[in-house]
Amino acid sequence: MSWRTAAGAFVIAVGAGLLLGVGGRIVMRLIAVAAGISPGFSIGGSLEVVATGILIGTPAALVWLVLRRLLGGGIWRGAAYGGLVLAVLTAVPPPAARSAFGAVDNLALTLGLFGPLFVIYGALVEVGARSLLTGGREQAGSTRIGGLKI
Repeated sequence: MSWRTAAGAFVIAVGAGLLLGVGGRIVMRLIAVAAGISPGFSIGGSLEVVATGILIGTPAALVWLVLRRLLGGGIWRGAAYGGLVLAVLTAVPPPAARSAFGAVDNLALTLGLFGPLFVIYGALVEVGARSLLTGGREQAGSTRIGGLKI
């Protein structure tokens, strides 16, 4: 693996983690509203959520970049991997995520809000990986939806 590929993989992973962090902050605000809690805002709290997203999303994206070599890539496999990451975090939530899962007694609501975020995360990691590994060239069998190659 060249240093450019490694650097690209790291940028994709950190960017995906940032998506999880910012998206997680928005979802946690929605969960607070659903729980009847007045959603507060603090720079420290927001940075903690974003940092947690980066700390979880970056290594998970790097794992996908390795797994896709064994399992094959694909937008749907990437999306399914994002769902798998959420399932693992639901089973074994890190300390910073426990408040999100414990804020409401409705796990379906929490998963319903976090689910799409993680599915999009996995799909975007796959799109980034495909672009990185093909150098932006079309792959045989790839599909375009609008300007997005999947």
